[in-house]
Amino acid sequence: MTSCYEFRDKSPELSDLIYIDLGKDIDRASKTIIIRQDEINKIKNDIEALPVRSAKVPVKNERIRVLSEDIKRLEQLKLFFEIKRKKRAVLARMEYEIALKNKKEWPDKEVFQKYMVAKKLNNSPIYTINKSDNSRSSTHKKDVQEILDSDK
Repeated sequence: MTSCYEFRDKSPELSDLIYIDLGKDIDRASKTIIIRQDEINKIKNDIEALPVRSAKVPVKNERIRVLSEDIKRLEQLKLFFEIKRKKRAVLARMEYEIALKNKKEWPDKEVFQKYMVAKKLNNSPIYTINKSDNSRSSTHKKDVQEILDSDK
């Protein structure tokens, strides 16, 4: 590790593990957008081949709508990752300077491990982390039909 203290890296964010991971997330979102757009184009071609009054047309139009909404969400997510990555680049440069000044190891593996734990928790379904406000109600675990029958 002595070599990293002898010279100053001009772009330390390129060796930052969190910055690299955010880049992978951006690439993953971009590829998924392309896949969804290809699916929409395929479905549109399928619709053109179907008879006008086919029962499959509304189903395929609904699938196009769902895929379009997915694309919008993915584009928003991609933008979020790009903003987060820019912020991480600034933070990585600051952390690099501090580590260089204090002659500590950089990038810090412990910080990356904490980031991965937080990322895993953020990507897990909400119901496993938090219960909704309805969980406090007396009817939370009852079947809907039981609730309707009790009101009679």
